[in-house]
Amino acid sequence: MLSAESNFICIKADEILIINVYLPSANTFYTKDSLISILDSIVDVCASTSYNSIVCAGDFNCNVTLDGSVASLINSKLQAINAYHCFNYIKESPSRLFSFSVPNRNAYSLIDFVFCSEDFGKAIASLDVNDHPFNTSDHFTVCISFSSKVLHIYSDSFPSHCTKSDAGDTISSSQNHFTFNWDDSRKMIYYDCTRIKFYELQDLFAKHSFKELACLRPDLFTSQGANCLYKNFIHALLNCSLACFNTTRTLPGRKRKWWWDASLKDAKALSLLSFNNWINAGANVNSPEHFNYLQAKKDYKQLIQCKKGIHTLNRITLNRVTLNRLHFIGRTDNRAYR
Repeated sequence: MLSAESNFICIKADEILIINVYLPSANTFYTKDSLISILDSIVDVCASTSYNSIVCAGDFNCNVTLDGSVASLINSKLQAINAYHCFNYIKESPSRLFSFSVPNRNAYSLIDFVFCSEDFGKAIASLDVNDHPFNTSDHFTVCISFSSKVLHIYSDSFPSHCTKSDAGDTISSSQNHFTFNWDDSRKMIYYDCTRIKFYELQDLFAKHSFKELACLRPDLFTSQGANCLYKNFIHALLNCSLACFNTTRTLPGRKRKWWWDASLKDAKALSLLSFNNWINAGANVNSPEHFNYLQAKKDYKQLIQCKKGIHTLNRITLNRVTLNRLHFIGRTDNRAYR
């Protein structure tokens, strides 16, 4: 980790810089000044370290493929660290894509991008902007696939087997019917537990480059191996939590989200069904199936917000009633004491 600020995070893996950004919308003099300050900070962080390649991705709040003062500002600042937006390297036309969508305002724009150095840019295999019926955000996922050659690793030579990581044993789903009682006084114990649990894994990644890991642990560079590592990592975190915090067993069939109910389950199913109907009908954005899908997804999102709001309000009201009762009892006890 090189830097973690409110608008960007920068990490270094071998000779590769990876930056995740969120840039403000620069529609006023003040916000444009803020944008310049953030971009300058990113440039300063990158200039303070050596690297061969760079990938910078996130929400830029600007279509950097269009002519404009803000787009020119972002492009010029990132070009100083050898980062260019991905449409410089691929034939895909950005005019037909959008990554931000608010249908009821008829607002569609492309503001989420991946910038990268030339070696990564020439290794781009595909670019897709994906929507999903369970995505309740107004942003879509921008997916870019890179050729494995960008890391000088050739996946064809990898064995397909997956060696289980030492990160931790798997836990059956039947053990997941509980909630943790998070206690700040146990936080440091939990941190120490994770350091011990992941010591060998951290040692492996800290002491070896990607090229060396490709020889030592080729299974980690397969889809099956990467998924296995991820699952074991999550299970290890769960084991550490179980070792350090008390849990409360929930009743079988009880919903984990206190605001979730049958109406949300039905709305979620309808959103998925409408999405599949749209895909099966040819995925035409002007078709009735697409409008039905957008409406079902909108209803699902609004219902989630409504249920959360109602339950939050009920909890606040209940807490206020409880406090008022305690205050009344306290006053009554004081009078009796006097």
